Amino acid sequence: MVVTMVDRVTTADSDFKIESTGDVIRALREKAGLSLQQLSDRIGADKSSLSKYENNQLAMSLRTIERIAEGLELAPLVVLFECLRHRYPMLRSSKSKVGGLVQQLVTELCGPGSKLSKN
Repeated sequence: MVVTMVDRVTTADSDFKIESTGDVIRALREKAGLSLQQLSDRIGADKSSLSKYENNQLAMSLRTIERIAEGLELAPLVVLFECLRHRYPMLRSSKSKVGGLVQQLVTELCGPGSKLSKN
């Protein structure tokens, strides 16, 4: 049985939102070579809602991040970490202890051949 990120979210956590991460979602979508319409079709979401996420007009829930990750064929953890790294600059720097740990964690958990890898 595969346990997804959403399976681990409790009722209290379901209101958790990540703000100001639209640039990350847009960059990941463009890197995947998908249009806004193509991604919205893949995840069964309204194109205008997805556009609002990308333009930081809506904060994303963990469930939304997981759906977008699936549409991008990425592990949800990768998308979540990229969103957090964008939001908190210290996490982007491999020179900081925390940033280095985050990068190592993403590589170990989501790198090629790992259990969470979509490759």
